[in-house]
Amino acid sequence: MTAERHEPCEFCAVRALKGERAGLVVGFTFVSIGAIDAMRWGHGGEPGDLLPTAVSALGLDFAFVCAADPWAERSLEGVLDAGAAPLWVVDGAFANAVAVHGWTEALRLSIADPEALGPALDEGAGRAVAEALRGLAAGAAGVVYAEDLAGATGPLVAPDFANDELLPRSARVVAEADRVDLPSVFHSDGDVRVFLPGIARAGFSAVHLGGLGEDAFLRMLRDARQAGLRVLGGIEGESLRRGPMEGVRAGTQAALLAVAGDLLVADDGSIATSEELAAFVSALEAARGENSAG
Repeated sequence: MTAERHEPCEFCAVRALKGERAGLVVGFTFVSIGAIDAMRWGHGGEPGDLLPTAVSALGLDFAFVCAADPWAERSLEGVLDAGAAPLWVVDGAFANAVAVHGWTEALRLSIADPEALGPALDEGAGRAVAEALRGLAAGAAGVVYAEDLAGATGPLVAPDFANDELLPRSARVVAEADRVDLPSVFHSDGDVRVFLPGIARAGFSAVHLGGLGEDAFLRMLRDARQAGLRVLGGIEGESLRRGPMEGVRAGTQAALLAVAGDLLVADDGSIATSEELAAFVSALEAARGENSAG
């Protein structure tokens, strides 16, 4: 790893998240450290060293660093040392409501009595702000607000509940990033196209969606662009699980989509095995090759 450090505004990922042209930008989102360790890019070591080692080995431009990990600060420091932008992931307010009330009851209350969730949501939002400030103070180049609004079968919460209760609270985290001129990314699993206008109104720069599949991702990319949001992704786990050749095809397609702008090429957050990670490496090589050819 290199000891060189950059100001956040110098990172191509930060410029791309702000809507500037920055060429092909590639990175990691949620990747299992077990999968990274199995690749043997380093020689074992502390868990907090695994992500930075992968970032350095692959020449990535950004990587998600989860605030909840015990080694989060060490990983963030290492990603900076590798010359990449660490994007600091904090849990959203609804996650705290689920922790307090349980998943089924929290979903029921979100429809029947949203005000009853207010104290837990406020507590969760306050915790998210505190965690965001911790990451920004440590040198994070942006914040990722993780709030699952949808699942494999569609939205988990009603749009009114998201727009009235969840997204205004998420804007508190956006405001902290804005205060130091850094971008904010909204992460959710599933198809959240119905929520995109509200996410944009909350001030987010971009979205990252997990587990969509290619067809749904293309629809989401179109709608996100129409909402004025950048997108992180393009290499879906369903392709990686079919092996390296499918990874090559997915990487080539992602590079072509990135040419139009507003797409930072990354995984969908579902890489769990070394085989999937190896296919992702093939996808990155193909994306870079396509970008060079173009």
